[in-house]
Amino acid sequence: MAVSSKTMARSFMGAAQPMPRQPLPLGTWGRITRTEVEPGRWRARAKYRDLDGVTRRFERFGPSGAKAEAALTTYLRDRRRQSGGDTLTADSKVSDLLDDWLKNADDGSRRPQTLGDYRSAIDGHIKPGIGQVRIREATVGTIDRFLRGIKGEGIRKRTRTVLMLAFAYAARLDLVESNPVRDTAAVRKQSGGIEVPAIEEAHRYRAAVARWCGGNTLGRPRGQGLLEVVDVVLGTGLRPGEVLALRVQDVDVEAATLTVAGTVVGSVRQPTPKTRKGHRTVQLPAFVVEALRRRLDDPVVELTGLIFPSSSGTVRSRANLDRQLREARPDDLDHVTLRSLRRLAATTVDRALGVEAASRQLGHSGTAVTERHYVDRPDVGPEVADVLGKLAPPTTRRA
Repeated sequence: MAVSSKTMARSFMGAAQPMPRQPLPLGTWGRITRTEVEPGRWRARAKYRDLDGVTRRFERFGPSGAKAEAALTTYLRDRRRQSGGDTLTADSKVSDLLDDWLKNADDGSRRPQTLGDYRSAIDGHIKPGIGQVRIREATVGTIDRFLRGIKGEGIRKRTRTVLMLAFAYAARLDLVESNPVRDTAAVRKQSGGIEVPAIEEAHRYRAAVARWCGGNTLGRPRGQGLLEVVDVVLGTGLRPGEVLALRVQDVDVEAATLTVAGTVVGSVRQPTPKTRKGHRTVQLPAFVVEALRRRLDDPVVELTGLIFPSSSGTVRSRANLDRQLREARPDDLDHVTLRSLRRLAATTVDRALGVEAASRQLGHSGTAVTERHYVDRPDVGPEVADVLGKLAPPTTRRA
């Protein structure tokens, strides 16, 4: 029986066709073959798919098959790195991801203190907790259980932020399909209220610092300039790092003003404040002017140009400042710190001049941070009884 050409075509089209071979993933190579081309000389070959999508064949030689293969593997890995590929894979450890991400995060767009916070979270919490987990193993559940085990809402929130950024970087490298940190439980810090010391407590704290300064019997007098730091923070609301960064040219005692033009991070003075709004000129109360006059009379200040240098004439570190203040502070005033004095200054300005004035004094970019973290306001509603009285329903006369 004759078979038409259309029937033959349909029969041919319906036959099973072989599946096309899938290309190698970018930046990877296929099976390595080893051949002894002559006695004592081996060749290793493999196909490698470059990052431009083209598959090429490469070969390397060695005195044995294993050494030839090792030479080829080393070459292909170096080629991937030189081509812009990343050495990380889904089987790399989370600790390797963090190191690679942090190296790329240090591009000049972030402040040193921010990078320091990242490194603190990585070294202190993430690496000891899940650093040995493979990237492909870092599921939502794995990361969420890890985060829930961290004590302290502030530390947990910072750690989650670092992981969020690191795994966003992993997603850009196609190491994960989506960022697993995004679906972990968000950290909502519970507000415990703003603790502001009473004026009497601040004065007792200052008196204790004054007694401690120079109270040692051996060596050079301790706490040089420590009392004046307390006075400046109390009378201006400056950040401690801004106080330590003050230079002689930043202070005008005749005009009773100072200009915030830098901050100290670690033991390094940065030429810019913490925020854009941080660069500001503030007026000084009389007791702060007197404190700065005392500092300007110190020969070390004239020599270094810094208002609050260290005892060796270098930039005074925040860690050293805090250590001395802890030693000088009485046990019953352990809640009084430089930050709480800054809150006291902010609350005082807020009650007299309003929150906008307090925000500008503290160098905040807006009033939200000031209200949330610095100003202590009683939970009392405004005096609006007369205004709301207009909403009273009409009275009805009883028979």
